[in-house]
Amino acid sequence: METQISNVEDGTNPTDFAQHMAYTEIGAEGAIGFYSENSDNLSLDQLQASKDDTNMIWSLPIMSNDETLELWNILKSWNLGCVYQTCIDQLIDTDALKYMKSKHIGLLLTNYPLGIHIKFEKHLEDYQKNQEQQHDVSLLKSKIIAETPVQNLTLTSTKPSEIGFDLNEILIKSTQGAMIIDYYYKQKKLNESSRSLLVEIIINDLIKKNRTMTIDLANSISNAIVKSFPTEIKDVYFLKDFSCKAPKGKVYAKYFNTMKRLKDVGLKSTNKIFENKNILSRSEDKLDCYLNEIESESIELTATLINDGDLSWTEIETIWKQTVNYRLQFIKENNTSSIFKKWIHYTKPLGYKLIEIDFCRMYSKFKNLSVKFGDKSSTLLNIFDDRIKDSGSKTLLQQLKESNNLCDNGKHLTMLYLLHSLFIPTSRKMTLDENGKKSMIKYSIRDSQNTFILVAPAAVELDTIMDKLKNQSNSIQPCILVVGSLLYPKQVLVYFDDVKYKLITVLKAIDVCFKIFHVFNLEYPLECRDVWLFLQVYFYEICTKYDKSCSLVKQICSELDSK
Repeated sequence: METQISNVEDGTNPTDFAQHMAYTEIGAEGAIGFYSENSDNLSLDQLQASKDDTNMIWSLPIMSNDETLELWNILKSWNLGCVYQTCIDQLIDTDALKYMKSKHIGLLLTNYPLGIHIKFEKHLEDYQKNQEQQHDVSLLKSKIIAETPVQNLTLTSTKPSEIGFDLNEILIKSTQGAMIIDYYYKQKKLNESSRSLLVEIIINDLIKKNRTMTIDLANSISNAIVKSFPTEIKDVYFLKDFSCKAPKGKVYAKYFNTMKRLKDVGLKSTNKIFENKNILSRSEDKLDCYLNEIESESIELTATLINDGDLSWTEIETIWKQTVNYRLQFIKENNTSSIFKKWIHYTKPLGYKLIEIDFCRMYSKFKNLSVKFGDKSSTLLNIFDDRIKDSGSKTLLQQLKESNNLCDNGKHLTMLYLLHSLFIPTSRKMTLDENGKKSMIKYSIRDSQNTFILVAPAAVELDTIMDKLKNQSNSIQPCILVVGSLLYPKQVLVYFDDVKYKLITVLKAIDVCFKIFHVFNLEYPLECRDVWLFLQVYFYEICTKYDKSCSLVKQICSELDSK
């Protein structure tokens, strides 16, 4: 030993010395393990410090029983138990498997047939991928824990134990919660099923802990969800704004629906009963414009417009633009019968052009429906594929996708019809029968579709349907009339209080119908309110503080923009 150390002092490479000592003290096989673990940390000082220790023995790490058992289970699951002893001899534990490369396999299995090499390499590759995924999920969990904003949240007016909410604890303790985290990590978003499952996990935890849902708690839960899953929209989970008589969203609704099923809490309907046949006007002023002071000139021009029957259509449009403010003020204060009597040009075949003039005065900035709808058609079809569950609508969707010779009118009309299977109506109406007994009507997908678009093979049949509707107690809001079929429409009209406008394209008909609602200050039909709201918010990009908020509308808008 002294001779060897003196050689180091004389300039011999320390690594060469270490190699020689390893071979002499523990043998060639042990030296391999020694170098892989210690050669990087070996220094000249350490070697010199061992100069007087002539009996020093270098020892190899020993695998524990747990490690050897774990290795055996892994190799057995690969059907490669035959290489177990070789792995033990070469100190191949689970950590070594994580970092092993192809070149190491050749060294390890030198004495084994090629087939064993191939199988071992394939199983090792799968094992390492699985380990990486588990590591990534654990990192995501840590990230979620670090970013959740509502742990131990307190309000000055409430005890901490009543408001505190820890989303991380709920998800990590739940097997399904861990699956949601894993899904979000891989997909970078949640789908509708995972959203519902997430809310169910949260609500079940609240009920288990006997916690009562409050607006503050629902708001805190929604904040935590959005913070942990940044691509989510808060309004989907909790919504309380100016137009909401009661809070909305998945969290709030799920809690009270669950409690109702458990017979602990009941929900009360706040839907109004409409008993008259008049076209429904909005209960508040919904015009998004500021009417200037009405000048006397507008009144004089109106008189000219009314009394002069020889005006050309160009002259009518010119006067119409000059009297917009006066007319909009009149519309706000009168019903449609009085409006049509004074402004008779609305009832003419080109009356829809006058409606467009009024609409442009109300909303100076809005998007073109036809352009944006065309751009988003393919994305909307993908959303239909993911979300539509109604069997009849799924059949119609399949027909739409398989029809190669459809014109744009057929394609657009069918897609607009399918929107009602996406925005399934949630409104209810209370009615009284002849005996005064109350009953609750829940609107269906078909109810929504029939208040939006009416389709009949022939014009005569369409007139029969309209006459039947007029004889019923319900009002008829503006809607689209189609002669032909959904996929193959022959004629498209807009119906408004016995006035029919004939249009060339389906999207133009929708555009005119939409503008009628706004110019004449009308309510969207309850049955299809969310469909009209979706068209308004996404395609026209018009929002007012009076809109009836819908979390699903916001979710679909987000999905359209993200694809």
